[in-house]
Formats: sequence, structure tokens, C-alpha cells
Amino acid sequence: MLPEIDKEAEHVERVKSVECARCNAPGPSLAYETITGQRFSCVALCKKCLCDDAWLANRIIAAKALQTTVHRIVCGKTHSQTNRTAR
Repeated sequence: MLPEIDKEAEHVERVKSVECARCNAPGPSLAYETITGQRFSCVALCKKCLCDDAWLANRIIAAKALQTTVHRIVCGKTHSQTNRTAR
């Protein structure tokens, strides 16, 4: 594999390891690409939130979820430690 593909795959696995960015359901989560084909744009979502079409249609909320997911990966903190939510 190319190094950048390795990093993308590693990032997606990290996204899957954190709790849902919308409802804070414990992981593992699903990795939802907020921008199709851009694996670094993945947000952590549980199956219930991923199936909520009304929520996914709102890109502003998706952007907040992306911020929450990246924060959890980079800082290694959970919802209870940061007391933040993407709602």
C-alpha cells in the first residue's frame, strides 16, 4: 500500500473506535464520509444516526460532528471527559 492510503485506512479505524459524534453511543462506530471519497472527512456515527436521513441532510450538523470526531481522535477524550456534543 501507498503511505497515504495507509494513513487514510488508519484514520478510518480510529474514527470507528470512538463513540458516535451525534448521540454519544459507545463505539465501535461506523465511519461516514461527509465528503464522498474523502476518507479524512469521516465522522463516527452509530447505525441509528447513520440511518437518520434528516440529520445527514444537514451539513452544518455534519461539520460539527466532524469536529467532534477529530477532537476525540486527536485528544483521546470521550464525551464524558469533554462534555461536548455535536447536536
